[in-house]
Amino acid sequence: MALLQTSTSSTTNNDFTGYFEAGIVKFEDKSGNFDWADVWLDVHFNIKGSQYPQIHSIKGSFDKEVDGTVKINKMVRQFNYLKDAIGFTGGINTEGKWESEDGTEITSIVDALTTHINQMNGTDNPMLEPPLNFYIYVYKEAPKKPGDKIYKRVLGKICSNDAKGKSDLASYVTYMQQKGYLKEASSEDVAKVPTTQQSNSTMDEMPF
Repeated sequence: MALLQTSTSSTTNNDFTGYFEAGIVKFEDKSGNFDWADVWLDVHFNIKGSQYPQIHSIKGSFDKEVDGTVKINKMVRQFNYLKDAIGFTGGINTEGKWESEDGTEITSIVDALTTHINQMNGTDNPMLEPPLNFYIYVYKEAPKKPGDKIYKRVLGKICSNDAKGKSDLASYVTYMQQKGYLKEASSEDVAKVPTTQQSNSTMDEMPF
């Protein structure tokens, strides 16, 4: 099966939002917990300067073509951003299954990603800090309506922690902000409600 492919200066605030150097600690598959979730993959990042992990949830259901094959949507794009950043060659095929580059079925995406990242990190020891190989943008998402909780998110595009990756991510963030796709909470929003790390929302407002 053909894999679904997508083409492919730091600012940090004291509430740990903004641009961060980050390392991947582990992956977690939660798709079995939700009927609507064809994919729910949590990526646990350690971010530079923080003792707390930041979770990036790649989640959603598949969109399909008229012939029933899976097409690229936000969730698929977000996984492809991740796999490109870490150099993983497997992915989601047009039947909505996990598959390696050579067409072999991946029975556990968590096991496959964990093996890959352990090789990249040079160790499988969970007590060791992972190298900060990645560059991410953490933000507080604007509430759907006044008074709603505010959730801290990792922007879907994950980049390498080098000059090119930092430039690519900064350009992407600027583009998303200018187009109105990246909706960040204002200081007034933050003052009204407590911040929570994650949500179970099924919404897919951000197209990239």
